[in-house]
Amino acid sequence: MKKIVLVIMILISVNIFAAKKLGLDDIIESFNNKSSYVKKEKLELDKLKIDENGNFIDKWGKLSFNITPNYSYYTDKDKMPLNLQMTKDISKYPGGITVNLGYNMFYSAITYDNTTSKVKRVSYKLGLTKSLNDIIYSEQKYKDNSINLNSKLTKLNLKISKKTELKNIVDLYIRIKNLDSEILINENSLKVMNEEYENLIKKLEYGEAVKIDVEYMGIEIKSIKNSIEYLKKEIKNKKRELLKKVGIEDSDYEFKDIKAIDNFKIEINEDKIVVNSLNEKLNEENLKYYKRKSEPNINFDMNYDIEGKVWNAGIVFTGNIIEYGTDVRKTKKELDKLKIEKKELEIKSKEDKENAEIEYKNLLSKLEIAKEKMQNMEKRYEVDKNIYENGYMSLLDFLKEQKNRDEAKLNYDKAKNELNGFRYKVKRDEIKG
Repeated sequence: MKKIVLVIMILISVNIFAAKKLGLDDIIESFNNKSSYVKKEKLELDKLKIDENGNFIDKWGKLSFNITPNYSYYTDKDKMPLNLQMTKDISKYPGGITVNLGYNMFYSAITYDNTTSKVKRVSYKLGLTKSLNDIIYSEQKYKDNSINLNSKLTKLNLKISKKTELKNIVDLYIRIKNLDSEILINENSLKVMNEEYENLIKKLEYGEAVKIDVEYMGIEIKSIKNSIEYLKKEIKNKKRELLKKVGIEDSDYEFKDIKAIDNFKIEINEDKIVVNSLNEKLNEENLKYYKRKSEPNINFDMNYDIEGKVWNAGIVFTGNIIEYGTDVRKTKKELDKLKIEKKELEIKSKEDKENAEIEYKNLLSKLEIAKEKMQNMEKRYEVDKNIYENGYMSLLDFLKEQKNRDEAKLNYDKAKNELNGFRYKVKRDEIKG
């Protein structure tokens, strides 16, 4: 029974320690689910939904009203209209009120006044009004298309911005892993140096070492301790910065090595080209709308007066005789500029792909060379260590070889982190925007 309890406790403790480790995939998942950046992104998307819902309601369910009270004051009753003068018990301060209700192109208008002894409804009209220009291109159609295009633009710009933020997060993760390697290598060197320092002190007692070597070793140990202390403070700050970015409160985590991504392929990023195309379509809609506004408008109105039992119909022509057309001219220039920018973006996207491929090949080569150099330096170190221990190499030369070995190991770790991090930054389906 005691053995079972012990095994369970060991398993629990292993799980607890395992839970304190995070990988780059965990960091990205946390960013996508819990970061303040994603919360702000959601608010932007909510604003788009409000625009869409508001446009739908305004188009199909908007009910408007207009209430117009009026009041007349006559200082001289003789100046009042004749029909009012002949009315008995009429106030010399007559007035009325008109209430208009509108729904889409339909409206009703009711007018009451007190030009008799009691308030009376004098007019009640039901009608519709419509701009005939809307048949070609209406303001509502412009609004529908603009909201749709702006929604796509906003979502795509958020995606681009999110990808940039995720790349910054990957870079920060790479920096942390590089610091991890640097600290580990320095700590291993410190362990070896402490052992050698103790040996030198013993040798000094028997006259087999010189004091200046012991002093130099002490200085080197102090230098490495100082470096480790600085690196630990830096990595602590970098971890805190990264975890804050991705919405994780606790900073007491170890970060796993960056895994290598299989089936890696560099593709042309067309996000900015799509943004350009959407801006082009939006400006085309603007151009249609501005042309529509500058054209003469034909407005048709028809109503039926229930009180008077009269049908009324009319057409109103409005427009400008002379107009410069500033908005139309500027929008045409903007369209010309967007077409030029589109060609530039297409060229740049291809160049970016080529540059990324060159950088990727360079990172692969750097890793291979760094690995070969690390292996070579490890062999050299073992040989030089044997030579030093047999008294055929000075302490300074031995420490130099040890630094070369440590630097080669660090360069290999950094090359591996940079390569695997690069794959994360470039691979689209790994960084979801």
